[in-house]
Amino acid sequence: MPVGDPSVTLRVPAPLKAYINEIKRVRQQAEKANVAKSEFLANMSHEIRTPMNAIIGLNDIIMEECRDPQIYAHAKDVQSAAKNLLAIINDILGSAEKARFR
Repeated sequence: MPVGDPSVTLRVPAPLKAYINEIKRVRQQAEKANVAKSEFLANMSHEIRTPMNAIIGLNDIIMEECRDPQIYAHAKDVQSAAKNLLAIINDILGSAEKARFR
């Protein structure tokens, strides 16, 4: 008999059919979860990075216009902390985005 002969009917045991259907259902759930994760990461990327960039930018203005050495020192600390936090956020979101494309 040739392979793929339409006259041949395979009888798949009911437990095997149930197992195959369960695998299909779980795969669909995993695909939906992956889409949700991707959407979440895209939103978080924007929602977290945008305010951080605003903080850094406004703090730059404070540092440029400030004449008080103590305020300038505090602004410099804020700038350093904000840039460090943004780097951590970029690392977390960047690695999550890279994992999405693997």
